[in-house]
Amino acid sequence: ARLWPAEDGPTDDSEAPANGCESLSWTTLGTGVLSGMHPDALLLCLPALTLPTRLGGLSYLLAFGVGTLAAMGGFTAALHCVSQRLGQRAVGRISRVASGVALAVGMAIFGAALGIPLLGGLM
Repeated sequence: ARLWPAEDGPTDDSEAPANGCESLSWTTLGTGVLSGMHPDALLLCLPALTLPTRLGGLSYLLAFGVGTLAAMGGFTAALHCVSQRLGQRAVGRISRVASGVALAVGMAIFGAALGIPLLGGLM
């Protein structure tokens, strides 16, 4: 059974690398870096407007951008390695659990927006 596209590594279980990270490609890292460029982080860049100098603001934005891109690229690379080690079945289970958690958090936030207290008023 095919697990990974040919450009990203092995195509079946028998060809899987021993440590799971040997087939890491620039495509995988690029996906993480691209994820780090989403505009939803623009609010976190607002402090740059409050800094006293333009150089300070530019330095803040540069540090924020480099840190975000490095973190997202690194996280994607680590997730790729773990996914290869665990196999397709475990990745599917992890995906289902992550989706369920995301739905639960989204419903809790939506409920709070409608005036329904989070966790029955505990928060």
